[in-house]
Formats: sequence, structure tokens, C-alpha cells
Amino acid sequence: MLETPVRNHPSVMGQNFLMVVMIIGIILLSFVMEGVDYRSIIMMLGILAVSSVLIVIFWANTYVYTTETEIVSEFNFIMHRHKTVPFSKIASVNVVRNIFNRLFGTATIQVNINSAINAAKPEIVLCLKNDMANQVRDHLSSRIYGLNYVSDSEQVYESAVNLSNRDSILHGIFGTSSWLVLMSGFFLVLSVVSMFMQSRGDLTGLISTSLLFALSFVIPMVLLILRYYNFRVYRIGDTIYLQHGAIQLYKTSFKVNKINSVRIKRTFFARLMNKACLEVDVVGINATEDTAPILCILTTMDNIEKLMREVVPDFVYEKEGDAQPKSAAYPWLMRATLGALATAIAYAYPLWYMFFGDLSFFEGDEVFIMPIRILLVVSFAVLVLAYYAAAHVGFNKNRLDIGEDMFMFETGIVDRVRTVMQYDRAQKVDVYAWPAARRRGLARCRVHMLSAAGNSVAVSGYYPVEKLEVIGTEVMDRIADGRYDYRKTL
Repeated sequence: MLETPVRNHPSVMGQNFLMVVMIIGIILLSFVMEGVDYRSIIMMLGILAVSSVLIVIFWANTYVYTTETEIVSEFNFIMHRHKTVPFSKIASVNVVRNIFNRLFGTATIQVNINSAINAAKPEIVLCLKNDMANQVRDHLSSRIYGLNYVSDSEQVYESAVNLSNRDSILHGIFGTSSWLVLMSGFFLVLSVVSMFMQSRGDLTGLISTSLLFALSFVIPMVLLILRYYNFRVYRIGDTIYLQHGAIQLYKTSFKVNKINSVRIKRTFFARLMNKACLEVDVVGINATEDTAPILCILTTMDNIEKLMREVVPDFVYEKEGDAQPKSAAYPWLMRATLGALATAIAYAYPLWYMFFGDLSFFEGDEVFIMPIRILLVVSFAVLVLAYYAAAHVGFNKNRLDIGEDMFMFETGIVDRVRTVMQYDRAQKVDVYAWPAARRRGLARCRVHMLSAAGNSVAVSGYYPVEKLEVIGTEVMDRIADGRYDYRKTL
């Protein structure tokens, strides 16, 4: 398969041409709004013509083929570009079908490698007819994973857990940061208030707040629902397969030993429903920078536990972990106090002005002075209380456990995350402490790992320095005495 060089499907030219037309159209629209300028229009049309020629040249001179040991992408026009990816370095082979692919009956193959540099960007991209793309994916998968896997039989394999499209919708709404949901709720309330307070037909405030609500919550929520619709996950041998998507269909596969860590993420609203989602740090899954690699969308804790036992049993961690020592309350209290002092400094002038300053600016609108004063005082009090409440939760809920082959951090104040890592996956371990913690022999541990979005970091709570240093020491000792298993990172 692909022994002879092949080009991308011609529909790629149409897709690229359409994108150029859309960009130029937006630019032309701005010109027209300022007044018709025929020279600008002629210049844009010239750019469109040149771009069209370049699109055809790039398509005609780009080839992809395979050898016995690697997949190769070549571009040969004026300059020569030769990119090779050995099969042994491929982390995953992804198949994506966007709207253009579905219209033209094609599919896009994306080949990702084990690298933290441009981790979310595939090394080689090839667009072919759908049936041929599946054959190429099967061929590459057999070379990488050593499996006789056939795409036509994908529907035969059942998902490791039963997931419905309702779960996809809930994941789109509550699977993201709780702070984002709360902020979006604030913009929604602001839009409603603006609607009732508008006068003289001025809708500027309503439009701006509604736009903020749509951009911050509605649009990302809809995109997330469409991305993870029809979610399926299953494992064959030592390979994990993921499929999802409503409009853009997405398929990926990767070896279990590519996983660097597993996170059970429970947002505030998810905890209210006793649900969680499962994220992984794995290079080559082709995640975007704003979306963490998802091994399972928001579902019940029973499903999460069942999925981990069936799909990633090596990362099952039964221990609950140790709470922070009582002395850790002091650095948490200091963090809250510093936050309260910073807030007091920020509020000092507005409070002084509203209570003692010259308020002639509000002449004729005295009815607004008292509500503004109340809002300032209440918001200041709420923020200060929130700092100390967060310190209380952070002190009581953080957990740490250091095992023989793995260790676990459980962190978070509003959104809780339980991260399980194996020593052989850690890239770098830092133990650090600010003066408030250092004087009491405490520190925090920061562990760096490779992930599909680049570098992933897990941070512990406050624990004795000697306890945290065990993690870095164990990583180095495993390398020195031969317990380090190189197969876990290949």
C-alpha cells in the first residue's frame, strides 16, 4: 500500500481555494464598507489568481509513499522537501472526515509522532477516497501495532462502556471548566439585565453582552458536543481505539504504552451528578491546544472505573492517598491572605471615591449611587470569603500517594483532578517551596510529562520535602538499577 507515490485527492485544491476566497471576501467587505475602491478589488482578484496557481502547483508537486520502514512526504518545486517518519516513531494514525471530505467521499489521514514540538500538528497529512484511506490506515496500523485490523469491521467492536449522545451533550455543557460555566452564567445574567435596562432603542449593551455569552460558552459548548458525539472507545490487544464526531468524523488509535498519565477529572457540576471524564496524556492523539485528549467523555463513576479496568488497567490506583499535614494550613492561609490584601488594594480607590469622593458626576442620577456602593462592598466581601473558602477546601481535599510503580496527585478546589502517573513516564520532577511553606519543611512537587498538547504538568499540594523528593529519586534510581522499562515509552 502506497508503494508508488500518490497525490492528495483533487478536492483538497477546492477546499484550499474556498478558504482563500473566504479570506479575500472578508477583506473586500471591509473595503466596500469604507467605500468602493476598484484598485483594491483588482489587487484582491490578482492575489486570488496567484493563490489559485500556487494551490495547483503545491498539489501537483506533493507526493506521499511508503517504504519497508517508513512513510515519506515529498515536495519538489524550486525547493525540495523530503520528510520521513519511521513506522517505529509513529504514535497514532488518525482518520478525520470534515464536511468537505463527506461531500467528496474522501477522508484525511493524519500521522502523528512522539514529539512535544508541534504535538497537536500531524507530521504527514494525506487526503484520499474514503475506502482507500481506510485501507491505508489498516496497512499503517498493521505495520505499527502488528494487528490485522480492518476498518470495515469497526462497528462489530463494542465500546468498553455504554455511552449515549446524552452523555455527549452533558460533556459539552459540564465537562469544561466550572469557572467557564460560571463566567458564562454571569454574561447571561448581564444580557438579561441589559435587555430590561435599555432605553431609547439603544441595544449596544445587549448585543455586546450577548456576543460575549455566545463566544465564551454557547459556541464552544456546541463545538464540543459535535466533536464528541457518538463517542466510542475500545481496546484490541495493546491498542486503544477512539471514534467520535457528528459533522467531522474522527478516528484515532494509539498503543497503551504511549500513555504518560491518566486523569479522572470531576468538575463541580459533574460531581453534583456523580459523573467524571477520563483524560490522558499521550503524544500523537492529535488533540487541539484548547481540548485535552479525552479517553472517555462525561459519564458515571461506575463507567469510569469499568473503563479503566478494561482499557488502562496499568493505571488503576486503589489507594485514596494521604491528606496534607496540619502545618500545611499555614501556607494555604498565607495564600488567601495575600489574595485578600491584593483585592483590598485594588478596591481601595473605588471604595474611597464612592463614599468620600466628589460624586457630582452622578448629578441627577443619585438613585444609582447607593446600588454601586452596595455592589462594591458586597463584591469585596464575597471575594475575600472566597479566598479563605478556597484555602480551606485546598487544605482538606488535596491527596498524595507514592506507590512502588506509580504515584498519585489529587488536587483542585472547584474542579477536582486525580492524576495517576508511572515513574517511567516522568520527564522532569521539581520540588519547590515559597518561604511560608519552606520554614515549616513543606514544599510542592511539579511533574512534567509529554502530552498531545505539548508539555503537561501535575502539581501536588504541600507535603514534607523529604516525602516529595522520593518521586524524583525513584525515577533516577529506576534508571540506574535497571528497573526502568524502556518499552513503556516506545
